[in-house]
Amino acid sequence: MFRFALAVPAPMALYVAALLVLPHVQPRLAWKVALGVAGAAPLVVIYTYPALAADVFDYLMIGRILSAHAANPYTFAPSAFREDPYYPPVGWKDLLSVYGPAWVLTMGAIVKLCGTTTVAALLLTKFLAVFAHWGTAGLVYLTTRRVAPSRALFAFVAYAWNPVMLIHFSVDGHNDALLLLFLMASIYLALDRRWGLSLPLLTLSMLVKFVPAVLLPLFVWKARQDKVALAAGLGASLVIAALTFAPLWAGQDTFAGVRDQASRMTSSPASLAGFYLPESWLRPLAFLGFAAGYIVLLKRNTGIIEGSYAVLLLYLMVLSFWTKPWYFTWPAALGAILGGYAFWITVPGVLGLFASNIFGSWGWLMNWFDWQRRWGAKFIEACLAATTLGGWLLGGVAALLIHRRRRGTTAERAFGRTAERAAG
Repeated sequence: MFRFALAVPAPMALYVAALLVLPHVQPRLAWKVALGVAGAAPLVVIYTYPALAADVFDYLMIGRILSAHAANPYTFAPSAFREDPYYPPVGWKDLLSVYGPAWVLTMGAIVKLCGTTTVAALLLTKFLAVFAHWGTAGLVYLTTRRVAPSRALFAFVAYAWNPVMLIHFSVDGHNDALLLLFLMASIYLALDRRWGLSLPLLTLSMLVKFVPAVLLPLFVWKARQDKVALAAGLGASLVIAALTFAPLWAGQDTFAGVRDQASRMTSSPASLAGFYLPESWLRPLAFLGFAAGYIVLLKRNTGIIEGSYAVLLLYLMVLSFWTKPWYFTWPAALGAILGGYAFWITVPGVLGLFASNIFGSWGWLMNWFDWQRRWGAKFIEACLAATTLGGWLLGGVAALLIHRRRRGTTAERAFGRTAERAAG
């Protein structure tokens, strides 16, 4: 753990240095370096044990329940199969699946292919995350080339070299990599107002994890004038959702795991407010705050990229009661495209996410200095929320102050123009 803590500054320093230096390097050489590191870095660490999260083992057990036991992960928890070889490292032993059916079916296929060879299944899942990461890097480049061609190299490196992406996708194998791949493909097609394809891809993103559903109102709002394309996209989305849910549908019980996890709170402002407000007030207030912010964003008529970035950050700051560091891979990918302040606030944000793992989650589990007994749950939650969200908030405040002081001067050149005019 201390080796990890000491190793964090090095990749972060190299990452920031590369962003500052590569734009001044001869383009052909810069692209060779950018592609070489982007291709090699995930493979260098892919064999590392997923020490920061046990989610990948939960994925494998979901696939095992489906493929080997012919049971439904939405109605059978891992603890129902304690003798299974995939069971011991599972983190959430009594929790029903909280993931979308597209991911459940994908894991069923992977585990069926690998059988009882658990290491092979683990590596195949991590390789899937790496391939999705590479695909997203390509889409980040293509999207930036559309909206701000001069920053295409910067955006590619900003996403593909991001240490948070490498650790949470290549080391921990989080399915957020596949979520991001579908989401970025959806946004890329939305730039051309190809809603008939964009909305189904957004739906596939939701069918990996349900969270991208918060973007659906934004996409529908943007597509409202293209009524035929909007209807076709929504119709195709319903068909895809029906086909993927069909073999797993269990009525209301399908979402029992989601309801269970939604009742939990950690690493969020809500988890702190929960010490002072009754839950019957807290959840409606959070929803009203999220809805009010959403309406403001729609009225401002921001572009699809900028709007998606803002909605995801709004969700993570206001409506997400259960918040984990890898959730911030979603807005970080969009920030790489937008550049400017939208990207640079991710740098302190990334440092905060590492601090969350080191001083928050691990400090709690290891009970450093007897924290839990001496300070209680409130102190622990304050540490978790401050480290998970604090870097992003500090970055946002710094960006706002710089913007006000340098408005109309060289700030745009210094930070890179926050572009995206194509999707109005």
